This record gives sequence, C-alpha cells and structure tokens, in this order.
Amino acid sequence: MEMKTWPRFVWQTAAPKVQILLIGATSEESEFLQCVRAGVHGYLPLEASAKDVVEGIRALQSGEAICPGRLCGTLFRYLERERGEFLPFRDRATKNGVDALIPLIAEGLKNKEIANRFCLSEQTVKNHVYRMKHKIGAEDRLSIVQVCGTQGFMS
Repeated sequence: MEMKTWPRFVWQTAAPKVQILLIGATSEESEFLQCVRAGVHGYLPLEASAKDVVEGIRALQSGEAICPGRLCGTLFRYLERERGEFLPFRDRATKNGVDALIPLIAEGLKNKEIANRFCLSEQTVKNHVYRMKHKIGAEDRLSIVQVCGTQGFMS
C-alpha cells in the first residue's frame, strides 16, 4: 500500500478502541505526522525485530505509545505548535518557577503527574520541589503550599 493512502486507510477502517501500530511505513516526518493525526498509536521502524513488534503490541495494550526518539521529538514540536499546551516549563513559568508548580502541588499532584503536564522528567520536578523547599525553609510539600500561600504566590 502506498504511504500516501495510509492515513486515509487508518481513518476509514479503525474502530475507536483499536490500537494501531505502524511498522516501517515511512521515515518522513510529515508523513509520520499525517499517520498520527489519522489515528496511529505507535510506530516502529522497518528494521524492528519480531521481539520489538511483540513488545510494541504489549505496550499499546497497556496504554503506552511507541515512537522512535527522532520522531518523538517531531511529535512534541508538532503538539507544541498546534495546541500550545505542551510548552516547556521554562516557557510556562517565565516570572517565577513556583508560579506554575505551587498550584499543582496544592492540588496534591504527585511529581510524576506534574512532570507529565510539563513534559519533564519526574527527576526534574523533584529537583524543583527540593530547591523550593530549601529556598523557603519548608519541611515538606504542605509547608511549601502554606508558605507560598501566605507570601502571595497563590491566588
């Protein structure tokens, strides 16, 4: 099947709950993005081993997405351009890093959940929280919220 027909094929044949793993159809970024927009949930290069394919299928079944690093970067840049909601932490918290983190900590979000919102690693969020605790003399996350609330960092 020619690559240009893949997005249409996926769109026309895929049921909403079907997870689609595309294998080696393209290495072109624009065609890859067409496939993602059409509903593909994962992509493996043509040279993927049988073991990689089985692991990819299992990952899709457990709700994960499969994407090579180079194309993953393409996907994040696309999402940033199209939706504007996946901006890096430094761009979303320009005045003060705590402006963006404090409300999420106050909501009770875990480091991993905060990391997912900002497309950061969990360790990066842990580092930010650690630095905030020491900078303001807080003992724990609750203390961060209390101190920042009294200092006007939260509305």
